Amino acid sequence: MLTTFNRTLAESLKDQLQMLEPKIVLATDLGETGVYVAGVDQIVNQVVTRAGDLGGRDGNPGSVAAVLGPRTAEIRRTRPGRWQAADQARRG
Repeated sequence: MLTTFNRTLAESLKDQLQMLEPKIVLATDLGETGVYVAGVDQIVNQVVTRAGDLGGRDGNPGSVAAVLGPRTAEIRRTRPGRWQAADQARRG
């Protein structure tokens, strides 16, 4: 896994990796064979979303809950179009 600050930089890193090593295998998802390149926010979101039991279940704490304590908020995705609507409102 190779990570950076955002999606644009991640795409640039993929291009640069392929220039350095044309035969490199680039993974398209976490857990696949090859080098997975993505922005740190994207990777964290994928890990947290996929691993629903990190906070524990059935009365047993998960690995994250055991270290940090129980989850105090639910993770929700922003509804499609919300960021665009906010940007449009800002622009007037």
